[in-house]
Amino acid sequence: MKKIVFFLVLFFIVSSIYSVSFYYGVSGLGEADWADDAVSRKFSYGAVTIDAGISFFDDNYLAVGAEVSLSPFFEGVGIYLSSEPFSTASHPFSFISANKLLYTPRLMLGFEYIDDASWYLKSAIALLNFRDKHFAYEFFTPVFLFSIPKMEFAYGLYLMRVTYKF
Repeated sequence: MKKIVFFLVLFFIVSSIYSVSFYYGVSGLGEADWADDAVSRKFSYGAVTIDAGISFFDDNYLAVGAEVSLSPFFEGVGIYLSSEPFSTASHPFSFISANKLLYTPRLMLGFEYIDDASWYLKSAIALLNFRDKHFAYEFFTPVFLFSIPKMEFAYGLYLMRVTYKF
C-alpha cells in the first residue's frame, strides 16, 4: 500500500512539472507619489522594466515573477504574484490584431523596493491584456503603490508590456 501511495504522489509531482513554464518581458513604466507640489515629491521616474518569472499552470492562473526597473541605471526591484483568472476568445478588442488573441485580464500583487530606500506594496490590474501562444501584450496598466514605513500612497502606469512565455 505504501508503494502505491508513493507512486501516485510521484506521478502527480512529475505531471505537474510538465505544466510549469517560464516567461520574461519588457515594459515601459512611470511612477510618482501623490504629492501635489514638487518640493514634497519623494520620487518620480520613468523606466524600462525587465521582468522574469515562472507560471505553475499552462495558463497563467498563478505566476511568480521579479522585475528590475532601469532608467538608465537602477531605479527599483520587485517581486510579485500575478493571476489571469479567466480568458476568452470572443471580446470587443478583436480589431487590434489580425491574429486571434485571447483577452486575459491580469491581477498583480507584490512588493517593490525603490531607490529612495523604502519598500512599497504594489498592485496592478491589467484590463487590456491579450495573449497568443507564446506572447502576451499588455497596454495602459494602472499601478498602485503604498509605502509601508511612510504610510504614503503612490501611483504608476505600465504603458506597454510585452512578455514571451516558453
